[in-house]
Amino acid sequence: MPPEDNFAPQAPDSDVMLVQRTLAGDQRAFEMLVVRYQRRVERLIGRMVRDSDLVEDIAQGNVTHWSTSPR
Repeated sequence: MPPEDNFAPQAPDSDVMLVQRTLAGDQRAFEMLVVRYQRRVERLIGRMVRDSDLVEDIAQGNVTHWSTSPR
């Protein structure tokens, strides 16, 4: 069995590729990740907080933090 190739090409919209593009400064890739995971994050927060307004505030705060933090 050949060794695992960690440098195999990724599908253009795979999470790994989107994260790499985001870290390189691609705002559109970041937006795609937000759209892809926003509902999951909100559901997770909702299980902990149980206040829909607070869930939205926390989720938005995380997006804002990631979009403005240095890479």
